[in-house]
Order: sequence, then C-alpha cells, then structure tokens
Amino acid sequence: MTLGETRYGGSYLQLARPTLLFAVAYMCSVTPHELAHAVAAAMLGHSAMVFQLWANYDVSNASPHDVAIVAAAGPVFSLAVGMAPLVVYLPSRQRGVGLLWLMLAAMNLALGVGNVFGVAFGSDGHTVAASMDFSRGEQAAASTVGCLALVGMMTWAGRELVKWAPPALGRLAAATWMVLVPAVGGTIATLVAYAPLPGPVAAAHLSELVFWAVALVAALTAKHRAMFPATSVAVADTGITLVAVIAVRLLTGGVHIPAL
Repeated sequence: MTLGETRYGGSYLQLARPTLLFAVAYMCSVTPHELAHAVAAAMLGHSAMVFQLWANYDVSNASPHDVAIVAAAGPVFSLAVGMAPLVVYLPSRQRGVGLLWLMLAAMNLALGVGNVFGVAFGSDGHTVAASMDFSRGEQAAASTVGCLALVGMMTWAGRELVKWAPPALGRLAAATWMVLVPAVGGTIATLVAYAPLPGPVAAAHLSELVFWAVALVAALTAKHRAMFPATSVAVADTGITLVAVIAVRLLTGGVHIPAL
C-alpha cells in the first residue's frame, strides 16, 4: 500500500470525491428548488423570502389555482433540471465529470419524484393535490406511482454509482464508499453548510436518507462495478464546492423577492 492509498485499493481522494460531489449536488439542487417556489409566488403577485433550505411566501389569500402553481413549481423545476444532467451524463461516463452529472441528475430527479410520492402524506405534491381537491383515492394512486418511480430511479442511481468505484474495491466496499458514505457524510456536510436550520427543516433533510437506502441495496446487488474512471478530487471540484457553499451562506439571512 503506497502513500495516499487506502487498504481498500483506492486513494483517499478517490474515495472522498463521491461524498464531496454528493454535497455539491445537493446544494445545487435543493436551494434552486426552493428558489423556484419563491419566483413562482412572486410572478403571481406574492412576495417571498428565500433562505438556504426553505422559502417563505404568503399565499393565504391566493386562489387554489395559484397555490397549486407555487407548490408545483419546485418539483417541476427539479424534474426538468434533473433531465438535463442525465442527458449530459450518458455520453460523458468515460470522463471524471460524469460522476458530477450523475449526482446532479439523481438529486434533482429524487426531489421531483419524491414530491409525487408524498402526495398522500405531506409535501409540495400534497399541497397541489389539496388545492385541486384530489380525493384520498386519487392522492393514494399518485403516491403509489411516485413510490414506484422513486424506487426505480434510486435503484438505477445505486447501480450507476458503483460503476465509478475504484477497480480494487469489492462489492461491499464499493457500495459503502460510493453510496453509503456519500449519503451520510454528504448529508452531514450539507447540514453544516446550511446551519443554522429550524428543527423541522433539518429533520426533513435527514429523512431523505431513506431514499438512499434503496440506492444502497441496489449497489450491494449490482452485477457491474468499476466500469468508469475513478478520478480523484480535482481543482474544479473544489471550485464548484466553494461556489455552492458561498451561494448557500449568502441566503442564511434570507433574500427578499418582491411581487412582480
């Protein structure tokens, strides 16, 4: 084992990169998701405040139609944005930047589909359904579709992630370093970057780890591993991280978006 190499066969910087990119992808996905809600509210004549991990807007006097649009803006934005890096990722899997595109696609698509899953329980999707007078049966049907889509999407993400593992890693180590450690470590890192957070917001953030449990199972049962280049943390990764953290920190005091 040479200097800088772990007992798992990959370098420390190779094993750290998925966790770093997980945190970057989260910050580049969730904060814009909340901004989409605020912009939609402002465009409909309601002022808003955007914070690092949530947005405040008063739609108490708005029509059900406007409430539904504002609630749907975030998930629709996430789904649309998630498709863009997915399209870029597919032809870029033989380059190191591909892992970042994969993380961005998985994070945004999980946000969008996760809100469909939450239609019957409490999410942006539930707000849309309640505003549009969906019956309990319709809400349950939407949540079932969302659940199946979310499981399928996270299964795909888990199987793709282990393809970026260093070749020397076995099945358990690959799943650990490409899915488990990034999900847990990246979540903790984003909690630090986003601090301070209201308790309910932090709890909701932590609950999202349940989705990544599906990806972990998929990674553990994946047939193919180490198909793409396992690159180390690069200067570009560090630069993107700094930009994302600075953007998040600028929002900790809230940014007012006036009604348009």
